[in-house]
Amino acid sequence: MSNPKKSKPHTVILGAGASRQAFLDGDANGRMVPLMTDLIKILELEKVFKEKNIEFKGKDFEKI
Repeated sequence: MSNPKKSKPHTVILGAGASRQAFLDGDANGRMVPLMTDLIKILELEKVFKEKNIEFKGKDFEKI
């Protein structure tokens, strides 16, 4: 591929904080790269988990 910027957008989820560690100052727009522990808030799942009586506070998304 001669110009990787022309490829289709994609999402990569890395574990163990690798993505945040790689971008300590955030992405190109200064937004912090989320961790798995941030996904519940980012995806606005708190209400759903509360309705289903799923304990989520302080838990990793993968463990839930």
